[in-house]
Amino acid sequence: MDGSLGYFKGPAEASVDAVHFILKELVRKSIAETVELKRFPSLQADIANAANESLEKFRDESRKTVSRLVEMESTYPTVDFYVKFMSLI
Repeated sequence: MDGSLGYFKGPAEASVDAVHFILKELVRKSIAETVELKRFPSLQADIANAANESLEKFRDESRKTVSRLVEMESTYPTVDFYVKFMSLI
């Protein structure tokens, strides 16, 4: 069971990266489509930089959280545990 749950770590981290990419694209498109910001290119760049820095930090935290969740799942007792337990009683 422990070994098989390790296979979920890669796809779980990939989903974090996919969400991160989508959020970065949303920020980019939102800034590009906000007419009022077109007059202030330096403000556009500052907003983009601040948003991207925050998203990077959130991605790192999300990766750690996803890894912990996968590891937590591997510690739950399985059906085999209960079958063996009941046979000992």
